[in-house]
Amino acid sequence: MNARWAMMAVAGICTTEALGIESKWYMAGQEDYGFPINAQLAVLFPTMGFLETKRITGWLATGKACVNETFPFDPLGMGADSDSTKLKEIKNGRAALSAFVGICVQALGLREGPLAALQELFVRP
Repeated sequence: MNARWAMMAVAGICTTEALGIESKWYMAGQEDYGFPINAQLAVLFPTMGFLETKRITGWLATGKACVNETFPFDPLGMGADSDSTKLKEIKNGRAALSAFVGICVQALGLREGPLAALQELFVRP
């Protein structure tokens, strides 16, 4: 599950930077979105509590990750039960986890996104 989140995070970070969205991903928590924090928490805690309770209950029963009581989670029918597909997903997930750590370290050190740093690497003499 963490690998899937990392894959989505890396894709999202690179996409928003490529599209030229003004706000940096690592500064998004400081933005004011006009929605009070107490209202956010009043929605967030019950919703996430319910979803996580359903997920852990299903995982304990089946040993597989799910969303909305579909075990295993395979909405596109790409063969999540296949051993080769599972291995490919694990390998891609590990690569995404490593990439996300690199993106985080780079953001801390350079205060720029991955595409800007990559561009600077190739432009620099």
